[in-house]
Amino acid sequence: MIKIDCTGCNTCCGDEYFAPALLPFEEKKLGRFSKKLKTPFGDLLIVKRKKNGFCLFQDEKNKKCKIYNKRPIDCQLYPYYLKFNKKGEMKIILDKEVCTHTKENKKERQRLFNFFKKYKIPKNYGKSYYFYMQTD
Repeated sequence: MIKIDCTGCNTCCGDEYFAPALLPFEEKKLGRFSKKLKTPFGDLLIVKRKKNGFCLFQDEKNKKCKIYNKRPIDCQLYPYYLKFNKKGEMKIILDKEVCTHTKENKKERQRLFNFFKKYKIPKNYGKSYYFYMQTD
């Protein structure tokens, strides 16, 4: 989804403290690889982690994604990420701290925003995602 010149540092996939959340339209396709997180606003499906804390889809030997072309949208967005406020309103943010070699691209951000507009992500999903990010 995002075109970047990745250095292969593995920071985005190797972060044992964050698991990608499945968007409502991905739940059918990837739901069996997730665990359910209960929130006051509804359930949120989060990709399971291995016992060592790394992503379920990460190859242990080469550290690459085994389902790269079919990975969750949360992963495809990186180094951009979705940020929801407590009202469930969405923003698209560039993670400049972790992925330092990526430059801001306003056209890319607008393209991503338009992509998500067509899926009409429910406010309660945004509130659940916000809850997840605040409590994780």
